[in-house]
Amino acid sequence: MYTPSTKEIISRILDAEEKSGVYRINYRKNLIWPFYRMYFYYKYLKSKANIGDIGSNQYEISKKTIKKYINFILKSRLIRIFIPAKKDFMIFSSQRYKNENEIYTADLIKILNENYLNISFTNRFEFKEGAIYLDTIKIIFKFFSKILLFVNKRIPTEVESFFNSLVVDNSFRLHYKRFQTEYIFWYKFYSLILWIQNPKKIFVVNGIALVPLTAAAEKKGIEIIEFQHGIINQFHLGYHFPNRSRGTFFPNKLLVFSSFWKSKASFPKGTEIISIGNKYFFSDRNLDNKTNSVLIIGDGILYKELIKFVQINLDFFKKNGFKVIYKLHPGEVERWQTRYGELFQMFKNNEIKVVSEDPSIRELLAECKYVIGVNSTSIYESIDSGCKTIVLDCQGWEYYEDEISNGIIKKHNSTQPLKMSDLEFKSKQMARIFNDVNMKKLKDITFQ
Repeated sequence: MYTPSTKEIISRILDAEEKSGVYRINYRKNLIWPFYRMYFYYKYLKSKANIGDIGSNQYEISKKTIKKYINFILKSRLIRIFIPAKKDFMIFSSQRYKNENEIYTADLIKILNENYLNISFTNRFEFKEGAIYLDTIKIIFKFFSKILLFVNKRIPTEVESFFNSLVVDNSFRLHYKRFQTEYIFWYKFYSLILWIQNPKKIFVVNGIALVPLTAAAEKKGIEIIEFQHGIINQFHLGYHFPNRSRGTFFPNKLLVFSSFWKSKASFPKGTEIISIGNKYFFSDRNLDNKTNSVLIIGDGILYKELIKFVQINLDFFKKNGFKVIYKLHPGEVERWQTRYGELFQMFKNNEIKVVSEDPSIRELLAECKYVIGVNSTSIYESIDSGCKTIVLDCQGWEYYEDEISNGIIKKHNSTQPLKMSDLEFKSKQMARIFNDVNMKKLKDITFQ
């Protein structure tokens, strides 16, 4: 079966959006489509390409999940979201921590002097204590959105036109209807919360998942500021909105890792893109102290191709004395030993080292001379650290088209064995992709 490339899939979606008029769909004059867009992309991508699901189902029922949920309920602090905290700032943070600090908002938290309300979602009920967690609300909304499918299955004519142009099955229609309902639920919930808390500014990580929050904040005249948390380019539908204005779905400001990212996508008009940096991604280029190690950067979706590639090249790595380190994506750490049988077997045989959390990517990049991956922010971190970097030609390799064509990194066929010449290519250096955090600029943005 023919598998379209990421570039082709994105082109199809953008064309269908333009012809169908899906950006006309709104709830109380707030655009719904941008909220659904990424969910559609992943479902459509899975229907067209041989990719897996990242991790396990977040809310699958098992004894272990029930125990985790009970622990979560006791520590989620959910009731506090309904009590006025009299804080000037709200932060919607992630579950990416290093040394007890959330890596995207740590510097902001330092300067806010506890004048903030920290809100988050768990990672399959794995979480750091301290934030207010909204997972219970999320479960309730998902439950009722599925129940309401039996009441009304109709979808807007614009969405019907979009689906018809891409020739998708009926499951997509139910899929859209469910997320449209969830959008309305979340919009009403966030409107209530903002009325209760009345913050002056809101900082978020992964803003496209919080589109209803942005709409509710826009209505109240509250500024939304997003921290970049991963790759941004013309293939990422959470950021690439050609010829669109930010309206009520995109943050007022987007704080990026460096100026490099400002031109990587067509951001919505009206959004201010500001280079702010991030100390957790910035590292010195140390080219002399790297060992004869190969770092494989895991991917929660394309893990089949990555593990197969390692198997194909295991003898090559052994023969040439390479130490192989496989760094799992954060979303695939749970139950990897049972989900990735072949990888676990290589680990048990001491043929490779598998890393879940520590050491960090930055520490591994300081050690490893060679880095191989498919689709990760860590590919850019590898370039910035001066590693020899190879991208496998799996779904999404186009993310690095510019770097490949400019001789900065190399593309390799994932089904073919490596040769020493593949690793010893001469890579060109480029301007920094990640800057250290600019604290003065961050303070100015926060308190202006």
